[in-house]
This record gives sequence, C-alpha cells and structure tokens, in this order.
Amino acid sequence: MSDLISHSTDLLPQPQNLTITEPNWQSNASWQPFEFDSADGQISRAWACSRPEAQALLEEVPFPKGSGNEAYEALFSPDGVAVRARDQAGLICFDSLRSQMEQLSRGESGVPCCRISDWPDLGVRGIHLDLKYFMHRVDYLTDVWLAELHRFRINTLLLEYEDKFPFRRYPELAAPDALTPAELTRFLARARGLGLRIIPLFQTLGHWEFILRHERFRSLRGGENGEYHTEIRPNDQAALKLVFELIDEILVYHEEDDWFHAGGDEPWFLRKHYRDNSEALVATFGRHMRQVCQYLISKGKRPLIYDDIFRNIPEEGLDRILQELPRSTILCFWDYGVSLSWPGPATLESLRLYRKHGFDVLGLACHNWGSIVPYYHEQTLRNTLEMLHVCREIGALGMINTTWACFRVPLPLSSLGIAVTGARSWNFSLSPKLMNVELAFSRLHFGLQDQRLIHALYQIGLQLEFNSDLGRPFNLPHFYYMDAVVQYGSHEQREKLGSSLDLYDNADCRYIVGRKLEMIRNSPQQLNAIEALNKLDLLARAAEETLVSIGSDVLENQPLYHLILWAARFKQHAAQRMLALLGKGSALPEQLLVESEKLKIGFRENTRWFLNEAEIRRELAYLFEGEEALMEEEIQLAPI
Repeated sequence: MSDLISHSTDLLPQPQNLTITEPNWQSNASWQPFEFDSADGQISRAWACSRPEAQALLEEVPFPKGSGNEAYEALFSPDGVAVRARDQAGLICFDSLRSQMEQLSRGESGVPCCRISDWPDLGVRGIHLDLKYFMHRVDYLTDVWLAELHRFRINTLLLEYEDKFPFRRYPELAAPDALTPAELTRFLARARGLGLRIIPLFQTLGHWEFILRHERFRSLRGGENGEYHTEIRPNDQAALKLVFELIDEILVYHEEDDWFHAGGDEPWFLRKHYRDNSEALVATFGRHMRQVCQYLISKGKRPLIYDDIFRNIPEEGLDRILQELPRSTILCFWDYGVSLSWPGPATLESLRLYRKHGFDVLGLACHNWGSIVPYYHEQTLRNTLEMLHVCREIGALGMINTTWACFRVPLPLSSLGIAVTGARSWNFSLSPKLMNVELAFSRLHFGLQDQRLIHALYQIGLQLEFNSDLGRPFNLPHFYYMDAVVQYGSHEQREKLGSSLDLYDNADCRYIVGRKLEMIRNSPQQLNAIEALNKLDLLARAAEETLVSIGSDVLENQPLYHLILWAARFKQHAAQRMLALLGKGSALPEQLLVESEKLKIGFRENTRWFLNEAEIRRELAYLFEGEEALMEEEIQLAPI
C-alpha cells in the first residue's frame, strides 16, 4: 500500500477525512450503478453487482455532515462503492474523486479501501479563461480543458470573451477565430454539465481597445482628444448605450447564469486625469460603475467589479462610493504579487472596509504569469497560496485564479496552477510547502512516482526581466507581451493603444529584438543580463537532462511531457542566441539557425493538439522571427 495514500495525499484535492479500512481497493467491471431515493432530497448512489448489495453498502454510509451543497460521504469497499451527497453538486465532486481512485488503483502502488467524509473550505473555487489574443482550439477547450477543471474540483469559470464572442449586431468586433454560436453553445453546455458556475466577463470602462480601434467607434474614445483606444468616456450616454447593447447580446447565452462580471479595472486615463483629485475620481468612476451594476441587476444578474480603483481612493472617498454602490455587487480584489501589497500596505484595511459595508468579496490571483511556462517557483504558486490565505482571513466567498492570454502561456503548461488552486481551496492549509500536491499531481497527471518533472518545470520557468526606461521591464531571452512597450516606445503609449500587439497583428519582431539589444548594451546592468542568460541556459539544460531521464516512466499525458521537453530545449536556445547577438556567447549564428529550424518543427508537432494553424504561425513569428533576421544579417556582414 502506498505510504502517500495513507495520508490521503495522492488525491487532489485531499479529502477532509479519509479512514483506511482494508489494504487494497480495486474497481470491478461487473459493478453497476444503482440510485436510491432519499426522503430529504439528498442523493444516494452505489456501484455494486446487485441492487441488494448496493443497498447494503449505502447502509454503511451516513448522510453528509459537512456544510454546503458540495458535501458528500463515500465508501470504497471490496464489494463496491457508495456515496451520499447533499445534492447534484456533491455528486459531481465525488465523481472527480472516484475517477482518481480508479486511476490510482491501476497503478503500481494501488489505493486502499476507505471511508471518506468531504466538503470544501471555500465555496467559490474558480479559474478564469481569457479568450483574447492567444486562442486555443475550441475542441481542446471543450473536451480536454474543461474536464481538467472538474478533475481538480474547480467549480467556477470566469469566462472573458472580448473579441471571441460571436457578436451579431456589430460583427466587426468578432475576431476571425471567434467562437461560432454552435461552438459557444456546446462549450457552455459542457461546462454546466460538469457543475461549473459560469460568470461571463465583459469590460464596461477600460480594456476596450478591441472595440475602439475601429473607426466606427472613435467618437467614444477616452482621453483629452480621444487618444485612448483602451477606454470609453465614463458616463457618456452613447458609450453606455453601446455597453448595454453588447451586454444584452452576451446575456442571450447566459440566461441561466446568475452572476456577470463588468470589469472596471485599469481605466488608465481616468486614473491619470484625476490623480490629484480623488473626490472627482470617486464621483466619476462611482457613477459610471453604479449605472452598469444597476443595469445588470435589472436583467436579473448579480454584478461583479474589480476593486483596484477603490484602493487608490482615501478612506473617506471610498466610504462614500461604497455607500452608493448596489450592495449586491461582489467586489473582486486582485493582486498578482507574492506579498499582496499592491498598491500599498492599506490592502487589508480596504478589504475589511468592503466587508464592513456588507459587500461580498472574491480574491483573484494569477496562475499563468510567465513566458511559455508560468513563473511557478518564484511567482505564481506563492501568489496563489497568499491569496487563499487572505480570502480565508477576510471571509471571502472564495478565489478565482486568473489565466491572462497576453502572457501567451499554453494552457496545458498551466495545469499545475489549476491543481494547486483546486487542492488548496478545497482543503485549505497555511503551509507554503507543496510537496504533497507536487507528488499527487505527478502521479495523477503523468503516472510518475516522484516530482522531478515538476522541478524541471520550475527550472525552465525562470523569470528574467530587464528594467528599462520605458516604464515597464522587458523579457530578456525572447518575445513577451510586455515587449509591446519596446515597439510603442513607452508604457504610456501602451496604455493608450492596448496591452498587447496581438490585437493589431503588427509586431515588428526584428525591431523589438534590435532595440532590446541596444538597451542592454547601453545599460550599466549589462553584466547582470549576461549572467542571467547564462543561468537560464544552465537551468534549462539541467531540466532537459531530467526530462530525458524520466521519459520512459511517463505513463499519462505524453503530449504534454513532450511539450515541456520542447520548452526546456527552446529556453536553452533562446538564452544562447541572445548571448550570441550580444557578442557574449560561444554558439555561432549558423549553428543557432539550424537549431532554430528544428525547434520550429518541434513546436508545430507539440502544439497542434491544442492550437490552430494561424495561432501556431503567429507564435513562431514571435519566438523566432526577430532573432533569426538579426543572425542572418550577422552572417552576411561577417568577413569571408
């Protein structure tokens, strides 16, 4: 019997209570499902060879003691499996557990017969799906990714459409790869069938560049002279009319979903314009978001909005805006740092003020901040655990971990973040150590008996940002979303035009790489940059060696294993070519160009199962085009 399962750590999430009754449990193909009526409306179900045997199993299972509708009690015995759940939500949670038990029982270590009493510590355990910029294949999202949320006990999906919604009244707003009505209907049906609460997210103040870039809507642009493509003029009646029209289109697909996120974060011009006049900021922002929230309430929806503007307002003004905001509004506190201190030490005071005024709160962390691979070790896992701690401390409804498309991190490489979110929001722990989760994830997701693959992920997820005078740092080894500031010339210009070059599909990769090289060469931090690139090369090389050594042991998710192996090789290549372009590396441009071609072939082979051809081509351009152009120029200029 596995020592790990004796501590209930091979299951994700860990059950609240697990008692071992016998050494080995095996699923039996001859077991059939039997349902039984319960006078109190609870669900009773068993899997056994006959109905009398199923009834006998259920007599040993008490009704759920834990709080909430997801609580359940279960028995895994040699004669079958039985469960009592408070309602359908509890049965869905049990189904994910049963699937893991069946998978583990087929492994070398096996699992024991046991009794389980289980319930969640946090009611809302969510993941955000951002569809803009970096679009994954719809069949992957529907058939694979949603199942992964269910597997790790996620019960909430924050769905941000932007230009991937099939707009009908204004079809120019829909990107070429937007969801079709049929695709969206199937996706939503699948999500609801897996027990996910769906929260559509549509921005209603800032982040409007996908709309305002069109000449048809230029009169709605914010700023002194309409220079902000990212922001509508707050409280403008023509702008609000369009906001409400677009909300109505989205609501056609979400009649049965009771929450709606109206955004409201990062209105760059508004915040800058009223920097020294918090009273005017309170009045302007508060009136606009109040109108949006009231409109959603009139449509039978409970509104959610971001809170970052609130945290820039002195307490007196904040007190006033909270008094005027509809009390049913859920305030979403977001912070992606490891200490949750943005924008300052008053964070917890703001959250307590929200609760004092009677507002429900959700915490939002970020689990995919990274470049190709999330910055797991240095950033995202610590951010997730810290946000969960704060949510428990202030009595939040729960937590949603965001997945921002601008990072262009493939969703399969973010799976560990989903697992940690589900594990720790279901069964909360103050411990910053994740060894048990790492081990369980390795076994369930890859069929491995140790966490060496996870440590390889940590190595290639090294964060390498170089500070610049552009208002934001840029990524050292290869293209990254914040490299938009390099092309735009400043972060201020990025605030006006949009957070990513993907929207305009006009990235000048050769210019971006050349400008980065110029800034590094002219910086007193050049030696630090070279040292960091050499460190990445060494870590990625070590990760590759580890991954190759365990390749034959990977029994599950082999396509994902090969993608991680590709990422380790690419990170080495990216570090080496940047060093070569800086004149500080040993690899020759000719060698690097040959390796570049191999890596491009490998990327296509290892991503076609979740990316479409257009997205693959765009990503290859970002990752290779600029560096290749400069290396080819070096070869042409080299003396014969």
